[in-house]
Amino acid sequence: MGHWFYQFLRNVGSFNAGVPGQGNLLGLNIGADEKAAPVVTSGVLQAAQDALGIDYNGDGKGVGFNSPSLLGIYNLPPYLHNGAAESIAGLMAHVPHRSAGVGFDPFTPERLREIELFVQSIDALHDLFVDLDISRQDNQVVLSFGTVPAAHYGIFATATPALPGWNALKTIVGTGRRVMDTEPITGEKRFFRVRETP
Repeated sequence: MGHWFYQFLRNVGSFNAGVPGQGNLLGLNIGADEKAAPVVTSGVLQAAQDALGIDYNGDGKGVGFNSPSLLGIYNLPPYLHNGAAESIAGLMAHVPHRSAGVGFDPFTPERLREIELFVQSIDALHDLFVDLDISRQDNQVVLSFGTVPAAHYGIFATATPALPGWNALKTIVGTGRRVMDTEPITGEKRFFRVRETP
């Protein structure tokens, strides 16, 4: 990881999370002490430093963090740099980490559960991002789009997009697979859109 990336790292209060005796409680406190490997500087062996993504000996290595892929992450517990979180739910329960240390936490328990389900769904079989296909068959519009598990998608229609007043037709709960919905085209329903709803 290049030196340019280190400028974006900051302490979010999750260092040594879940390590017994560190005062940073997380679940069962199963985390390992976060120490870098001992280094040699000017021919002298130095004690292991805190693993903060710092190039302690100036050799251009060890700067930043190598973040793992989320693909299949549900199958690779424990989580965090030191294995302190035994589950994705446990990881999401750690407020300093999930709020990036800013002290503002907008997440409700329902939203945290949705995020947990989303992270668990990231594998080679699910659509991660919604791509919308629209086609017309006679006097009907066919909407087809990918979904994220537990996300809610509202289907809306209007007579003209230039005026306010999109009417909600239905809500579809995501499964991680593509869904298809067919709607009749009428004078009041000529334009359609799909958006995430609460």
